[in-house]
Amino acid sequence: AKLRLDEIRDLLAQAQEAWRQQDFDTADARAHEVLATDPGNIEALELLPRIESARQSKRRQDEVNSLLARGREALGREDFAAARSCATEALELDAGHGGAAELLQRLNSAEGQKRKREEITGLLAEGQQAFLREDLEESERCARRVLELEAGHEKGHELLARVTSFRERQHREQIDRQIARARDALQNDNYEQARACIRELRTLEPENAEAGLLASEVDRAEEQDRREKINALLPVKTFDDEHY
Repeated sequence: AKLRLDEIRDLLAQAQEAWRQQDFDTADARAHEVLATDPGNIEALELLPRIESARQSKRRQDEVNSLLARGREALGREDFAAARSCATEALELDAGHGGAAELLQRLNSAEGQKRKREEITGLLAEGQQAFLREDLEESERCARRVLELEAGHEKGHELLARVTSFRERQHREQIDRQIARARDALQNDNYEQARACIRELRTLEPENAEAGLLASEVDRAEEQDRREKINALLPVKTFDDEHY
């Protein structure tokens, strides 16, 4: 009887050690060996459901780990639908699994980043097309939206700089045209037109030095013209008039 008890204790010890090592088949076999010898053994009867519970938990954990591995792989190739399916299924098996929650968080972030990249790509294309057709307002809108999405985006800054440079060149050309028109009007004694051009010039650039010079030239030319017209209306003095 002592030998039988020693065998049972040894089998129970083996069963418990196998259970702790997650060798569930061995643990189950040793527990059943105990019950074959001692059908009413309380320790063996209590150990069997723990073995089965641990077996199911391990199987569930292995399945969760497999799902997460597949989900991470899918995320890496930007197959977001497959990644979300794996993460969701993992959470259904283990609602509190931190790895599954982390995968979902990474997935949401990756989807947001991809949407942002696609929006930026579209905005840059629209902005470039708008620039080519000289729709500077639309081009600037696209560039600024890109920089709202990603403040340091190099191509967004480049597009905005091109718009700014083009606007400055246009502005300079407008100023030069008004100066040329004013001088042309002055050359043709069209003082009213010259002054209109000067006003427009000062609207474009209030501190424009050329506008002040032109205004002075117009005043002098108009005064000279006025004097010449007055002199032309005065009677011409003859020699007798001078010695009268």
